[in-house]
Formats: sequence, structure tokens, C-alpha cells
Amino acid sequence: MAKQQLNGVSIGLGKIRYSVLGSTGYEIPKELGDGISFTVTPSESTTPLWAGDRQVLVDSSITATGTFAVPAISNADMVALFGFEMGTKGELIYKSNAIKPTVALFIEQHNSNGVTDYISLWECKLQLNAKSGNTKTDSITHGTSEMSFEVIMPEDAIWMSVQSSDEDDFEKPTFETKPVKPVKKVVAE
Repeated sequence: MAKQQLNGVSIGLGKIRYSVLGSTGYEIPKELGDGISFTVTPSESTTPLWAGDRQVLVDSSITATGTFAVPAISNADMVALFGFEMGTKGELIYKSNAIKPTVALFIEQHNSNGVTDYISLWECKLQLNAKSGNTKTDSITHGTSEMSFEVIMPEDAIWMSVQSSDEDDFEKPTFETKPVKPVKKVVAE
């Protein structure tokens, strides 16, 4: 029985990974770190077309944005995710004309019913996170790397897939090979 029928509550996150989309498909995923937080927010808008005092067509579109946080993101990952460059003294060089690649994001979400969901977000563009700091205070403030992203709606319309560990045909992702988008299961009648 699938988790969607049991209504498990998210109780934690596992690893967050990314894969850059290249000319021959997605590259082997790289680990960003243990997830601290994750949100994806889809939004649907519909536009009706009226003719002759009746509705003849309803067109809808979906957009999705989100955020995730990990303890820290390495300079090597920043170069891969944002197209930045490394300087001769090890500094990360932010460039306004850097070309951000399209990436897939992979998130492990642990649920209260013992099920793990493997969430894949296809064709995302990441947005730069804010840099901030403050002086020492009496309370500790933990710094994390939070990133925002937008899902670029692909032509094949597959923008997210969720694989639950309690599905009958579940195979745990290894993240050691190039990921491919899921294919619709054909059921014989």
C-alpha cells in the first residue's frame, strides 16, 4: 500500500543531491549534504476562453518554486550549480554573466509511517542565496545554506516524481548512475 493512502507525516530529511543536465542527459548525481529543510510550492492557473456566450476552452499552466537548506555548500558545488569560477587564491568568483545550468534535485524525505519518499525535481534553475552576518550575541545563530529554485516546465510535462519505499515495485535509488526521468507504466487490460 502506497504512502499516499496512509498519510504519513514528514519527520525528517535525508540527503539532498543534484545532477547537472548536459548535452547527453543528466550527469551522475552529487551529494550536497544532509537536508535541513525542503519546500516545493506548485501553483496552477487556468484561463477560460469564451465564445458565443459559452466557455469553449480552459487552458491551464503549472509553475513550481521551492527552497532547500543544507549545512553548507562547497565552492566546487557553487561552480557546478551557478557557473561561477574559482580564482587563483581559492576564492569563488561570482560573475553576472555566468550561465546557470539546468539541474535535477533529489531529496530523501522520511515519514512517520516508516516510509521514505525519494522526490525528484526535474529541470530546475537555482537562485543565489543571500549572504548575511551579524555580530556576536548571547544566543547562537546557526548559519545554513538555503537555496531557492524554480522548476522550468519541460516539454514532456514531467516536472516531479515521487518514489515511495513501500511501493510493490520499489527499487531504492543508488545515485551511482545517470538519472533518467520516469516513464509511464503501461498496464495490460
